[in-house]
Amino acid sequence: MEFSHQRARAQSSFAFDKLPAKMIIMSSICSSLAQDLSQKVILVHWLWINVANQRPEIIG
Repeated sequence: MEFSHQRARAQSSFAFDKLPAKMIIMSSICSSLAQDLSQKVILVHWLWINVANQRPEIIG
């Protein structure tokens, strides 16, 4: 199991090396932005749930 996982990782990094450097940089920036955005969405959602639980009249 572990061996095939390492081989798959090696293949993906090999394919990654063929991409232009600009593409790699852009994709890493995009993925970090998406991760940051999803964390903010989770935080806002969590806050909204807590506020709604304390004050149900906000939702209507």
